[in-house]
This record gives sequence, structure tokens and C-alpha cells, in this order.
Amino acid sequence: MGCWDALAVEWEGLKYYKSVFARMIMDPATKAKTSFGQMFRGIVVGAHYEWLTNPKKTSESVVEEVCGKGNYDALKGKVVIITGATNGLGLENARCLLKYGCHVVFAMRNKEKAEKVVAEMRAKETLTGKATFINIQLDDLSTVKPFVQEFLALGLPLHCLINNAGIMAPPVYRASKQGLESQFAINNMSHYLLTHLLLPKLKETAQTSGEARIVYLGSLAGEACWNVDLDTSVPSGPEFYSDIGDYTSTKCIDMIHARHLHDKYTKDKIFVCAVHPGIINSGLGKDNPGLTAAFYAGSSLKHTHKSPAEGAATTMYCALSSEVPKKSVTEGAWWYYNCQPQRCIGFASKATPEFQEKLEAKCWDLAKAYA
Repeated sequence: MGCWDALAVEWEGLKYYKSVFARMIMDPATKAKTSFGQMFRGIVVGAHYEWLTNPKKTSESVVEEVCGKGNYDALKGKVVIITGATNGLGLENARCLLKYGCHVVFAMRNKEKAEKVVAEMRAKETLTGKATFINIQLDDLSTVKPFVQEFLALGLPLHCLINNAGIMAPPVYRASKQGLESQFAINNMSHYLLTHLLLPKLKETAQTSGEARIVYLGSLAGEACWNVDLDTSVPSGPEFYSDIGDYTSTKCIDMIHARHLHDKYTKDKIFVCAVHPGIINSGLGKDNPGLTAAFYAGSSLKHTHKSPAEGAATTMYCALSSEVPKKSVTEGAWWYYNCQPQRCIGFASKATPEFQEKLEAKCWDLAKAYA
């Protein structure tokens, strides 16, 4: 990148920061969901704390710790479903699991693309695990149940569900096939319904195998959310949409779902975590040039960035490490980054059991027609 191009990126990022700060003061849709103080604590302080405490683990080093380096059949017999596994963090997770013998089910929208990326990975290294491809469109709730039915017809156990897919801060309001705001539809509702429909299989696997797990991709952005209003933000309508505000609220909702399921199902040996992978330039938010310049391409947070391999490490830790069940039971741990439990400082930590039940009921009302 040339000097003038770099300056243009910095200027674009500064304009986006200025826009966000102005909207936190002037825009009801933004200030109802996030605030300067919460954004500063959640993202700025959080990202720097994460950077300072980063153990520099990678997804593969975590899997090696669990399985033993070179023990490429260690995960044979294990079955993991991953959404959004054809690029970015999901693809890195899938690669490591396949390398150590896991049967990975790709929940994806484009089978040809998924088959191609797996073939490319197999051409580069030996992957002993099996890959299965089943279609799902996360912006269309009507595709979730057919996905689950096709998976259940395989007669497989389910040791882990990784709710990885998501979108970030489209600059203008978009609606899903069901008329829901697109971030809420993809980040929250499709994963909510997918998890709900797979819970019986997860319970069955926990009974026969000793445990099962669910991993949600959260974010420090979720800690930047100070409030989730069930009337105006679940979901937001076009008149109450905020690109960054709705992203923080959808990540917070993912974290609340994870906490709710953790508290409800730990006793059944289903261990549920939400993870912050780090700030990674994986293409997330690519449709929002200002956000991309501010968070990814510009210099303001570049020193805190992780590689995709580092970003995928905590997901692998929560999916595989024997430490996670112990920490779930003894510490009540459900929120992780840097492969360690963390203290949540956002609204997700303050959501009462009553609020969690109301959120669950609201999501069920929106999803039940497709269950």
C-alpha cells in the first residue's frame, strides 16, 4: 500500500470513528445499544488487555496439546458441526479438526465452494478426518430444520456444535427472508433455532459419550453493548437500525444465549461457552468500508490484531480441552478469550435469569413456525 493509499485508509477510519461517536450522542438507535463509555471499556480497553495477555497460541497448537502432536487419529469418532466453515476462523477450525481425524459437518450455503476449499486443504497436507457438506442459509430460517433433518438422518452423534458464522455492521438496513434485520437473523436467530433443534442429539451424545459442547462466537463488541431492549432491538426495524449498535447487540445476545444454556445444561454435561477470537482481518465487515478502515485496515488497533490461526485458538480450546468442563463446574466459566475464562463486563453479565427467559421466549416466538 502506497503512502497516499495508507493516508486515505486512516482518514476513512477517522471519519467512521467520528460518525460512531456522534451517533452515540445524537442517534437514538445507536445510543440505545452502546455508549462511549461501554465501547471504550469493551473494545479499546478489552482489546489492549487481550493483546497484553495473548499467549500466542494457535488453533493447531491447542489441538496438539489436547491430542498429542502427530496423533492424527486422536479425534476419530468425534463429530463437530461448524457454521461458516468455508473461510476465515471457521475454515481454520475445520482444518485442524480434520487433521486430527474429526468428522466435520460443514453447515454451508455453497457446497461447490466448500468441497473446493476442503480439496485445496487436502492437497496441501494430510487430513485424516471426514468432511460432510449440508446446505443451510442462515438468512432464511426455513432452511434450518431441513439441515437438522439431513444431519440426523446420518445417524451420527454430535460432540460439538460451533456457531461460528456471522456478519458485521452492514452500513444500511437489510432484511432476511423472514423480514428480520440481517445481523439479528444470521448472528442470532438461525443459530438459536439450529441449537434448539440439535439439543436432543447433544443430550443423547452427552449421555453416551460423557459430554457434549456448544461454542458461540461472541466478541468484545458484545461487551460494548450496555442494553438489549426486547421491544426495539430484538429485532431492530429499519427506523431503529444502527450498523455498529446492532452488531454490539447481536453479539451480546449470542453471549446471553451461551450463558443461559451454560447455566441450564452444565448439569447435563453439555458445556457451553462464548468466545472472543480477537480482532482479525478475515473479511468480516467487508461491506462497511469505514468500519474496515477503522478496525482492520487502519493503524489504530493494528497492534492488537491476531492471525486467523491465533484467533481460532480459543474456539478449539473450548471445543476440545479437558479443562473446560472443570472450569464450567467449579468456576461457572462461560466467557473466554486467549484460551482462558474471562470476566464479562457488558450487559450479558448483568442479564438476570428473568431477562434471559424473556429473551428466550421472544426468540422462540420468532422461530417456532420453522421448528
